[in-house]
Amino acid sequence: MMATLGKLAISTAAALVAGVALAAPASAGPPVTASGSFVEISGGSTVTKAAGGNTFLSGFDTGVYTGGLSGTVHDVWTSVVHADGSFETKGTETCAVCTIGSQTGSFTAHWVFTGIFLPNGTGPTAGTLVFKSGTGGLAGIHGSGKFAGDAVAGTETYAFNYLFAP
Repeated sequence: MMATLGKLAISTAAALVAGVALAAPASAGPPVTASGSFVEISGGSTVTKAAGGNTFLSGFDTGVYTGGLSGTVHDVWTSVVHADGSFETKGTETCAVCTIGSQTGSFTAHWVFTGIFLPNGTGPTAGTLVFKSGTGGLAGIHGSGKFAGDAVAGTETYAFNYLFAP
């Protein structure tokens, strides 16, 4: 009887382990890179404070991605512009309907960038974006990447590495 219970316990344990193994999520493949361009189409900002030669702003914008990521996004951000023209900006980006690769859905991302307003009227920037969440076809998106552009012109190029995992 003990041998039968022992075999039953071993069989049950083996079945549970096999069931868990079969139910485990598939591993995500290697990251894929989406690259292309971004252009700001509208936006606004408000000076929230000025102190010690620094100007603090909060703002919003709407922009359009083309390339490996496509769709219209909305950003909310804060920035500090220093007396020498350099600045740091951070924000949150949301997209209700975007396509990355062949998947369409919504996403939220956080980004930061730095730059400088130059006497020639340009504002070169470089930054990083991190995907925080996604829904629909973009559920389970993970990744990050770099972008660079001109804050005055409102244009950027990007390369974001991403994958989908539970």
